[in-house]
Amino acid sequence: MLRVYDVECKKCGHIEEQYSEDDTSFNDCEKCGGMMRRIFTKFNYKLVYNNKTDICGWGAHNYDRSRYWDNVKAARERGEDAKSPNCKY
Repeated sequence: MLRVYDVECKKCGHIEEQYSEDDTSFNDCEKCGGMMRRIFTKFNYKLVYNNKTDICGWGAHNYDRSRYWDNVKAARERGEDAKSPNCKY
């Protein structure tokens, strides 16, 4: 599975996102051709909404699910009108 990483050029300091299967092999810098290294930013995952399961979770596998979705499911089971937020994903 490809993951997105924030990487920085060791030579010129250019920062960009790259997709990789591991956190060690990255393409060379687009600007100067230097070697890229992984950097850690505040947020590396995006929250994804799955229409089929009606669950919003982190990444493609819905791990670390939000408790909000458990509460929505419980409210629906009680017959309450619980609505999903407007997600673009």
